[in-house]
Amino acid sequence: MKAINIKLRCHQMTLPMGYNHLLHGLIYKMFSLDKDFSEFLHDEGVEMFGRTFRPFMFSRLRQLDSNSIYNKEDKSITYNGLVEFEIRSVEDYSIDVICAYLEQNQVVQIGWHMAEVVGYTVMQKRHFGNAHYIRMITPITVHVTSGDGQCYFYKPDSEEFYNRIVSNAQKKFYAIAEKEGEFLIYPEKVKEQDRNVTSFRSARIEGYKGIYRIEGDLDIIDFLYYAGLGERNSQGFGMFEFDDARKIR
Repeated sequence: MKAINIKLRCHQMTLPMGYNHLLHGLIYKMFSLDKDFSEFLHDEGVEMFGRTFRPFMFSRLRQLDSNSIYNKEDKSITYNGLVEFEIRSVEDYSIDVICAYLEQNQVVQIGWHMAEVVGYTVMQKRHFGNAHYIRMITPITVHVTSGDGQCYFYKPDSEEFYNRIVSNAQKKFYAIAEKEGEFLIYPEKVKEQDRNVTSFRSARIEGYKGIYRIEGDLDIIDFLYYAGLGERNSQGFGMFEFDDARKIR
């Protein structure tokens, strides 16, 4: 399990607010250095009780040396200068392939824009305790599809929101670790302002940020830091950081 933080320099890079699919495309471009590996992740992934799990996730871009500009008229965002984003994976090889790609390429493409690779930092596996407060970096999303094909996204005021996060976490953990793990999640500070509605290509997705409390076996907590919470992790959802300002008593 590893993570990588990638720093880029861009010039007036204007992206749609729902640009997750563009970073997703960049990541697969980097994976394509190993064609068989890239095709396996894209076409097959890891089987998870009848569903497919792709064992990586990523954050959104973060402006480092100036403020990004939100363009209300066309719902876009413009980055200029230094930006960074993070990719985590429960499979070391995913990060190894990305490192190899970045060593061979001084520029990368995000949508129609080119960005200079300034540098990257690899973070090796970390170990965490079994109870934490966490702050979501990207939204948690969980849903159900009705018989008529309608997609319903669960909200944090619903018990099923947490039940599905727990079930999803345990299934992902079993698919990779081949063992069971105890895990629980509770709301700590989740407001309506934490609701996030975005899109991935043409799909509408609703999720929630906020602060939560998690408890579980040491191995599954470590795993979820690199795998993510909820669904659509490989599309840029479910990444969290530990909120060190809050202490579990």
